[in-house]
This record gives sequence, C-alpha cells and structure tokens, in this order.
Amino acid sequence: RLVMDLGGLFDMQGGNVNVSSVLALADGGTNDDSRFEQGAGTVTITGELGFECETGDFEPAYEMGGGTLQVNGDVVWFGAAPGSGRPSLKLSGGTTTVSGDIVNTNNSTVDLYILLETTATLTVLGTNIDLPHTTDSLVMTGGALHIAGNAGLSNDGVLHASDGDIYFDTQCELLGNGSFRFHNVNISSGAVLQHTQPAEI
Repeated sequence: RLVMDLGGLFDMQGGNVNVSSVLALADGGTNDDSRFEQGAGTVTITGELGFECETGDFEPAYEMGGGTLQVNGDVVWFGAAPGSGRPSLKLSGGTTTVSGDIVNTNNSTVDLYILLETTATLTVLGTNIDLPHTTDSLVMTGGALHIAGNAGLSNDGVLHASDGDIYFDTQCELLGNGSFRFHNVNISSGAVLQHTQPAEI
C-alpha cells in the first residue's frame, strides 16, 4: 500500500510508480489535506485508488496535470464518523484509465467529487459509476469522459458538464434521481444509451 495521510504530499513530476495493492488518500493534518500531485510520468495501481476520511473533516485529493494513471481495480470513496469532507479526484491533463468501477460506498460520510477540466481524459471500463448521495458530484469544465464498459451510471447527486465531451462507447444506462447536464455527447457506432431515470436531462 501507498498511503498519503496526516496532510502528507507526494509530488511526482516524472518516472514510474507501481503500486501492487492500494493507493490511498486519507484524512489530513492540522494545516494541510493529504495530496498526490502528478504532473508527468506513469502511475500504475494494481488494486484500488481509495479516498477515505475517518478522523475529521478533510479534502484529500489526487491532482493530475499530466502523465498517465492506470487503475486496474476500482476507485472508491469511504467515510466513517467522525470523518467527513470532500475527497477529490481532480484531472486537468494526462490520461486516466479505470478498469473497474467508480463508487462512493453506501453509508459513507464523505462526498464523492470528480473534476475533469482542460485536456484531461478519463476512461472507465467498469460496469458501475455510482454517485449515491445528493452531495456527490462529477463536474466537467473541459476534457473528455469515456464510458467504455457496459455500465450503469447511477446518479443521485450532480453530473454537471459546462464544457467537455462525454463518449458512450458500448452500452450505458442512466439511472438515479440526481441532475444530469451534459455538454457534448458522443454515442459510438453500435453503442446503446438507455435513459431510464431521471425524467429530464
């Protein structure tokens, strides 16, 4: 495991980092939130990328401006009392591929927050993107999101794209009672987008 905790910072501007289990952003310290900053290079995670708060109100973050991030497992948010806050995955550049799911766990005490901006590309190959809380958010002000697995996009929070492109590459079902606002939508040849919920996009 590679864990950033107690306000620790991992600053990566090149090279390669291989994590054979879990890379976790956890809680924070007195003056700083825990962060992993990637400006270049390649990070490969065999297990999961985890965001968790269990000791207080913090915003640990993975911030990526360039390079490559490969997550072979899931990206998971988890919070337990007295933990709270908004752990964040912030992508402004580079290429991120998630082979598994993106989820905030049931009964989690933290908010899921994902930001795509500028030139970032996020590809999700799993079967589930789950924002189960009204305070969960996936925000796009640029970049590209590829939903490339046969997935359910379950949103009880907010998916808000004021810019950027969302690609449905295979099959996807939109679910949940949250708000959906897309900017540019691209449905690949042979792909299926099923709008089950909510009543209006």
